[in-house]
Amino acid sequence: MKPFRIFLGIVIVVVSVWLIVTEQLSGASADATINAQLVSLRAPIAGELDLAPLPLGARLSRGQEYGTVRDTRADAVRLNDLELEIHLAQAEVTDIESRRAVIDDAIIALQVRTEAYNTARIQELGIELAAARERLALATEQLGLGGKDPIELDFESFENQADNQLNGATRLQPNWVSPSIIYNFAQERVQLLENKLNAALDGVYLGDGFNDAPFSEQRRTDLLRESGTLASELTEAKSRVAAFVERTEAERLRVNRLEQVILRSPASGTLYQALVTSGEIVERGDPIAVIVDCTTIFVTLSVTENVYDRLNTGDPATFRPRGSDKVFDASIFRLAGSGAARVYEDLAVAPSQKHLERFDVTLEVPTLREDEEFACAIGRTGRAYFDVRPLDWLRQYFSF
Repeated sequence: MKPFRIFLGIVIVVVSVWLIVTEQLSGASADATINAQLVSLRAPIAGELDLAPLPLGARLSRGQEYGTVRDTRADAVRLNDLELEIHLAQAEVTDIESRRAVIDDAIIALQVRTEAYNTARIQELGIELAAARERLALATEQLGLGGKDPIELDFESFENQADNQLNGATRLQPNWVSPSIIYNFAQERVQLLENKLNAALDGVYLGDGFNDAPFSEQRRTDLLRESGTLASELTEAKSRVAAFVERTEAERLRVNRLEQVILRSPASGTLYQALVTSGEIVERGDPIAVIVDCTTIFVTLSVTENVYDRLNTGDPATFRPRGSDKVFDASIFRLAGSGAARVYEDLAVAPSQKHLERFDVTLEVPTLREDEEFACAIGRTGRAYFDVRPLDWLRQYFSF
């Protein structure tokens, strides 16, 4: 038993030394910190601040309202000019509409007068045509008495009978007027009146050298032309109003943005630093608050020169937060080397002096953003490993 015990002791010592040496020689970080990018919220305009009462570390979602900036001195001269142009253009539209309404009323009245004239004219022509036909029938009857030629008739008797019917046509000198001429005139009169009546029924009024339409119809035609011109001007005026309204709305939106702007969080994260308070006056571009962007979370760490020389961008790694049994898969996405102070200027956690004396490495840890406990645990520390170690199977049960 004694040799076995000696052998077992030697084995235990060798294994222990191997574990210690392997653990010490494996690639591991000296420190590791959960870090994230800082985002500045700046004033888009100059004015007075009115901020929400949020404590440092308060969680903010992207687009969440943080406060407002009001500027009571915003220039609204252009907006006032455009509003005046709208009023003037609308006044022109009202004027054109009023004039067109008056003209349309006159057109309707003239239409009534034209229709009345048309009815009366047709009636008048009908009466004249009936009388002319009677005169023609009378002349025909008289010319056919006894079968005599019209020239052989008693002209004086015929003239006396026809004088009252032919409206002065027989006042011609007896020395050259004959019954046949009177008959021909009566026949012509009937044909002319029939032609005038047919034309009047078609809306055309025949006369001795004057226009084929009554004055009311002529005036109505002129007013219809003027109404069409006003309709075109009205369309143009309404288009100007629409253009002015569109430009005014754009200018009003610009002025509103200058007068008051709502400040919204540019990222989802936590309030890291409040640089000003409510009631202060800021200029355009002044920083108002600093927010930790938790969507950019990663791990910063430092290693010795021997470990750093064996690392390459894209190499796999693991990160284990201190005090937790969770292990997160990671990969190297930046090797900054020694003295990497400048790369931390926009980060939430600055490096320590000892960190800067070593070699800086940054890990991308995608699963860390999805973990409820560590999704935005800025400043939480741990260790990162780049090799498989003999006691990794035991570390998943114990935190060391």
